Amino acid sequence: MDTSLNLIGETSSPRPECAVGRSITCEADAKNSIQRPPKNRPLKTLHRLLVVAILGLPIDAQTAIPEYSDPTAPVEARIDSLIASMTLDEKIQALGGPADWGRFRKPDGTMGNVPVPTTQFPQAVGLGETWDVDVPRRVAEIESIEARYAFQSDKYRRGGLVVRAPNADLARDPRWGRTEESYGEDPFLTGTLATAFVRGLQGNDPKYWRAAALLKHFMANSNEDGRDSSSSNFDERLMREYYSAPFRMAVVDGGARAYMAAYNAWNGIPMAVNPVLQSMTIAEWGENGIICTGIPGRPGDRARAGVPPGVPAGRQRLDQLLDQ
Repeated sequence: MDTSLNLIGETSSPRPECAVGRSITCEADAKNSIQRPPKNRPLKTLHRLLVVAILGLPIDAQTAIPEYSDPTAPVEARIDSLIASMTLDEKIQALGGPADWGRFRKPDGTMGNVPVPTTQFPQAVGLGETWDVDVPRRVAEIESIEARYAFQSDKYRRGGLVVRAPNADLARDPRWGRTEESYGEDPFLTGTLATAFVRGLQGNDPKYWRAAALLKHFMANSNEDGRDSSSSNFDERLMREYYSAPFRMAVVDGGARAYMAAYNAWNGIPMAVNPVLQSMTIAEWGENGIICTGIPGRPGDRARAGVPPGVPAGRQRLDQLLDQ
């Protein structure tokens, strides 16, 4: 008996018992099955056809995942995929402070402000007084583990994995409002301890970081009077041998791939749009990650830097870097 397609889209073939002397019954059964199909048979058949259709697809189509979720894809491709998948509102939200500056979103959509218990350590000025390279490394390692836990745990889901530390500024004046965040005024000491902190925070896995270090505030921000808009003026030698040295050490030796441009200007040009970001940190040091901009400086400085009115300075500089 040949196999053929019946009226409900299935193939008919002799049942096993038909081959052992039950042909009359089998023919009657076959006739009845065509004339009176079970009530739900068409739906079952449709389901089978869909399964067959799905199984016939290429494996990639069956198991397709966004490229940004594929750990085997190139990093740049994953970044492009993630950005392409974001809505405009999501992109705008991502430009804000890190994780709403300690706040979190409740299930009902409102914002809460319940602190996450973490280990407390002496501030950087105290760590600097130890003169012990291993101390900031161990501190950063614990901080990175706790940051990742708070970010990924079902209990908290807070914070982020780009940690805005260490502070590689040089604390020359005790009146500076962020002296306690700095390891000291010596560039070698500060650079050495900042490098150790970066290594402890990011870990030594060849592929995955526990967290990412974002250095701050590049550079010469250590003045208190008008530090959000003033200009720190000095020559290139002082810039390279003193103010930028801790940042260079943390990037080149420590492996940091992110930093925040300082609020202030250097020689009249705001750091957020200063050409040294490109000419030195990217071209010479190999910085290829995040450059986070701060307050873009005074209106006059913006004009001298070539920033059109109404255009955010950070975006202007980013456009320039992308063009190059």
